Amino acid sequence: MAPAFTGALTLNHIKSIERVQKGYLSCIFGQGIFLNKSYIDVCKSLGIKTLKERRNAMCLKFVKQSLKHHPSLFPVASNHKGTRQGKFSLLKVAQCKTKRYANSARVYLPRLYNLSLIKKSN
Repeated sequence: MAPAFTGALTLNHIKSIERVQKGYLSCIFGQGIFLNKSYIDVCKSLGIKTLKERRNAMCLKFVKQSLKHHPSLFPVASNHKGTRQGKFSLLKVAQCKTKRYANSARVYLPRLYNLSLIKKSN
């Protein structure tokens, strides 16, 4: 799944992808793997990242590479001077009037990047 479309995935899309992954895990490890366990618990016990974790990691990697090679794609917020260490700056997130635009890559990727920086600094 390309980073451009990850924010626009609906709950139905996510459930469909996870259903395929559950079927894949059942084929490999047998039907009993999901007895009294959820998809998240099985992924943790096997050391596999969940769909959400993989998507977020892929998007963050895309944003970081884009900042290195094409910094004009994600402008830095003008009212933010960076963290205390001065190493990171938050990206400008566009204002949204519709939910569809809020889930577009133009808004979703900078928001995800900013959240990861905030979590990292705490």
